[in-house]
Amino acid sequence: MLCPVNFYLNEFVELTTENFTSSGNTLVSYNWPATLYFTYDSNGFISEIKWTNNTVLMERWGIKGQSSEIPGYDLTIVMGLTTVTVLSLVYIWQKKRLK
Repeated sequence: MLCPVNFYLNEFVELTTENFTSSGNTLVSYNWPATLYFTYDSNGFISEIKWTNNTVLMERWGIKGQSSEIPGYDLTIVMGLTTVTVLSLVYIWQKKRLK
């Protein structure tokens, strides 16, 4: 007879020497500075993985299949600076071309 997934996760946490905890169908691995969350479905397959550190939360694979945030610079700031730079270069190029 098969046991619920959380039973297997609890057994894994008890037998391992790593920094793991489990809550329901979620296994949490604490590897400083990152924390990994593995969520399992009722069949024992990984349905979602989350990786967190001090500033970033990423959901790269799973049921939701979406990234909540891109690590690094804020995307709107990068797009704004790129737009200003390109427009400035076009303006300078046109000024030189007209002379």
